[in-house]
Amino acid sequence: MQIRGAGIKSLLQSIERVHGREGLEAVKAAVPQHIRDQIDPRVLPVQWYPVEVSASLQVGVRDVLGGGRWEEAHRLGVAAAKIDFGGIYRVFVRAVPYETIWDRANRIWTQYNSQGTAEWTDRREGYARSLIRGASGYNMGLWKSVAGRTEGLLQLAGCRAAAVTILEASNTYCRLEAMWLT
Repeated sequence: MQIRGAGIKSLLQSIERVHGREGLEAVKAAVPQHIRDQIDPRVLPVQWYPVEVSASLQVGVRDVLGGGRWEEAHRLGVAAAKIDFGGIYRVFVRAVPYETIWDRANRIWTQYNSQGTAEWTDRREGYARSLIRGASGYNMGLWKSVAGRTEGLLQLAGCRAAAVTILEASNTYCRLEAMWLT
């Protein structure tokens, strides 16, 4: 299982935006040297990286910035979505109906992940559920980040309020629940 560099790069950028350069350097110092070697001096957005790189960074976030809890991964996922889908993409995200976002979920998933599928089901106004399966090597930090990125995407799409929570997760699948107000 591999993750596109764009997702890793926006995670690193979100850490720096939220916690400053010192926070970013502290997270990097907390991961094993072979992981640091893959992200320094830069992450290439189009390159594929082993899922272990992103999972290790999430462990570093938990241990250094999250007080031993995974919740910071969600917060950073929201910030990362604003990096990934901000700028010129923000205009397009705001212009598409929510149904289109859910319809394109698997396409977005495959742009960032080499394996697995993402399907949004039980969709109705202000509510949707997701099943992501076939991923391997994901930890709770990565799933919290996916939930945060989805929440950030909803915010960019113009929701007044959005919440995306994990209903169930393992290292190969996750069920999410999204609720939002337009």
